[in-house]
Amino acid sequence: MQRSDLRMALCHTDLHYWNLMEFQDELILIDWEGLKLAPVEADLMFLIDKPYFHDFLTSYKEKHSNFELNHDALHFYQGRRKLEDIGEFIEQLIFESLPEQERMMNIVDYLKEELRSISI
Repeated sequence: MQRSDLRMALCHTDLHYWNLMEFQDELILIDWEGLKLAPVEADLMFLIDKPYFHDFLTSYKEKHSNFELNHDALHFYQGRRKLEDIGEFIEQLIFESLPEQERMMNIVDYLKEELRSISI
């Protein structure tokens, strides 16, 4: 990927519903602690499985006419996010003192789901 000619932009890198707020009929993106210069796929990977992704991509391409989705970059950022999530779940299991039932129901189940979803 380092030799690829990827479009770089300021990316949020944690684009999900909890980081979106609505104010006066506009969406506001909050929690910019992961801000970095990266290929736009670092943010687009959060939208790829949404039903509106193709409409979003069409609108994006209208503003950025030379953009082509780089599937290798998309796959890289999806895999990296899975590994980050797995690390966070393991950290929670080790260091957080949660009631046993809550730990089993939430963290372990999320961890299992992420581990099952990894593909090589």
